[in-house]
Amino acid sequence: MKGLERLARINGGFVTRREVLDSGLWDSDLTRAISAGEWTTVRRGVYAPTASYAPLDSRDRHLLLLRSVLAESGPDYVATHDSAVVAGGLGDYGHGTYELDLEVAHIARVGGTTSRRTSSIQYHRAAVHPDAATVIAGLRCIGAARAIVETMPTTSLDAATVLASSWLASRRSEVRRSGMVELFDEAEAKRHLHQEVAALGLRRGVRTARAAIDIADARCESVGEVRFLVLCWEYGLPRPRTQLEVPLDGDRYAEVDFAWPDVRLIIEFDGMLKYDEARAGGRPARVTVGAEKRRERAVRDRGWHVGRVTWDDLLPANRERTALYVRRELARAARLAERAR
Repeated sequence: MKGLERLARINGGFVTRREVLDSGLWDSDLTRAISAGEWTTVRRGVYAPTASYAPLDSRDRHLLLLRSVLAESGPDYVATHDSAVVAGGLGDYGHGTYELDLEVAHIARVGGTTSRRTSSIQYHRAAVHPDAATVIAGLRCIGAARAIVETMPTTSLDAATVLASSWLASRRSEVRRSGMVELFDEAEAKRHLHQEVAALGLRRGVRTARAAIDIADARCESVGEVRFLVLCWEYGLPRPRTQLEVPLDGDRYAEVDFAWPDVRLIIEFDGMLKYDEARAGGRPARVTVGAEKRRERAVRDRGWHVGRVTWDDLLPANRERTALYVRRELARAARLAERAR
């Protein structure tokens, strides 16, 4: 089986059973290699060298699965829904795959097909227009906006808003790289998503998709931040400003996660990701924590009140309590702002 590792690299990480047999090996050789842990079954009839497959995260494993499915399905099929979202690098802000269905490859056929699911493939019924297909990293996919819109009705409001926000953030980043971020029109981008949703008709989950687009924000930088916006919407809290720059001394400023400038309240989302990234970059977590405390002190010195929420605060069992906490902080900040006038 060692001679097939080069072919696996050429294929994009896998070989098929037919390729194994064509190389002069037998099914018994394949069975022994799998039993020895040298090769791993990706799906029925498709295998990958364990040394290269085992280190892959869930996103990259799904892309390998998708690559093998599209190679077998032929040129009339394209990745859609969750698979196209993953191929486009959307839906997770670069960390994990929040609530995406990666157990199967999601594909659709130009001209349409019947909807059915196998152990490794979800065939979607909707026809794909040839002009709607694109190629991303060598994979045939529907466009990013269409992929987001097709996936949003199939998931929760939290996850749908993460999808919409990640697409908006990607569009904003594209404009930003050109040096003209001021030209990014978030309202226009949302209108485009709403038009795509309207084309879905009365499909189940469309109301969720519409709400998600309304809640979504291009400036959110993590799944946790998006979920906090959803919480505010669900419990009727005033929508905060996101990534607001608070002036400090001189030319310095602090960019905060959420702010209500009229009452000078800031809520920061404390995900562990920032501390994990600091450790990965060689900075001890205590250094990052210390910098955060100094930054918060500087913001408080400018007359702002600061509160914090964590991932646990956004869990279903804790959401109502968290909403009450934010409501109390808003009321408290409003009283302090009134006294200061």
